[in-house]
Order: sequence, then structure tokens, then C-alpha cells
Amino acid sequence: MHRKPRPHLRPSQVRGLALWVGATLLARSGCQNAVLGALPALGLGWHTTRPYLREWLRDGSDRAAPCRVQLEVESCFAPLLRWVLAWWKGLALTLAIDPTAKGEDWVALVVSVVYRGLAIPGAWRLRTGDQPAPWMPDFCNLPDRLGPVVPAAMTVRVLCDLWAALLRQGWHPYLRYDRNMTFQAATGPRGGLA
Repeated sequence: MHRKPRPHLRPSQVRGLALWVGATLLARSGCQNAVLGALPALGLGWHTTRPYLREWLRDGSDRAAPCRVQLEVESCFAPLLRWVLAWWKGLALTLAIDPTAKGEDWVALVVSVVYRGLAIPGAWRLRTGDQPAPWMPDFCNLPDRLGPVVPAAMTVRVLCDLWAALLRQGWHPYLRYDRNMTFQAATGPRGGLA
């Protein structure tokens, strides 16, 4: 039997998380409309479950029936990855680390598990676009939160642009690049990729 992602979650929080994850996998997308479209495949009525899932995303004070119960989402990152790894087959794991911006409104810094062509979010930070502080320290902290959960024998390949934070965990970065990009070593000439 596989453990729950976080034992201190309230039953309604576990139910909401399970619905989101299950529907995301079926929909092959984390987009809210795609997730809602997958609900009938789970045997759930779209019209009855949609308000529940939308309400599940709101903070306690912003709910239709305000409550003091607040989910500290960062406390779930490592347990969520531990739960995914309990189902994992093999000793290689691929993670994708990527910033996503919605114009200048906000930036999402996301670490996702790559699974069957999907990127399943496992840890993230959201920042509004008007925050003047640098976002890179927050971003580099995400691998540190997940690292202790990953077994030492597992090879972790990471699609990203962060070397130091990943090498601290003993992970293997794979970088995306533009064909027109050029690089320069500290002691060599600037050149393109072969």
C-alpha cells in the first residue's frame, strides 16, 4: 500500500489533491478546463465537482464559507515527491525546472516530474510581476527542498538552467539551448555549439 502524500492533510484536502492529480493525468494537462473535462472519466459529475475543485484552490479566507484552515503548500512538496517515487519504476528520474510568466502579472517557478510526456508539478513558487526582489534565490531553493527525498542510488536528470543548485544534490543537468546561442569559457574564445 502506498502512503498518502501528506499525513497531516485534512480529508477534504487529500480528496481535492487526489482529484486534481488523477484528472491531470487523465487529461494529460494541468489546465483547469482540461482537468474539469476529465472528471466524467473518473465517474464524477462535471457540474457538481467543478465548484468543489475551484473552491479547493482558494485560500481559507477567500472561500464561499470562510475558514481558518490554511494549507501551507510548501510543506507538501517533499511528501508529494516521496509519494510519486513510491510508485516509480527504475532508478532514473527526469525533472523539468522552468519559469513561466503570464505577461508581467506573475511568474511561476516550477519543478515538475517528467512522466509519460507530461510534466507533473511537484514544487513551485509564485511571484507577482511587480516584486522587485530577485527570483533566482527562491528558484534555487526548490531543489534543496526536494533533494532529501530522492534515494541516493537514483539518477536524477534535470532539464533546466540551474547548475549549482542541482550539482549540490548530485543531479545531472541537461540544458535547453537556442541554436544561435554562443558561449565563452573563462579562458577561451566565444563560439557556438557544434
